[in-house]
Amino acid sequence: MLQEELRDYVLAYLQQKGVFWLLQSPPESICSELSRASNASVTLSATIGPRSCGSPPSGTVYVAVNLNVIPEEVTVEAWSDTLE
Repeated sequence: MLQEELRDYVLAYLQQKGVFWLLQSPPESICSELSRASNASVTLSATIGPRSCGSPPSGTVYVAVNLNVIPEEVTVEAWSDTLE
């Protein structure tokens, strides 16, 4: 159940921001925006090509949404320390 909620959170966020945002924003801006969009329940992060904003701690429930956005692959992750 929690993984579905996290996936829905990521997809809604990406729909709100738009893929064009990922294409035109530098990795630092994407990381900053994802940090601002995080809250006490959900943490968002991304890997943009070789760059990463962080990754879920070991043992946490998380989801990863992979996007093949030219010129680099982008993976947006969401995780929660909340137990299912």
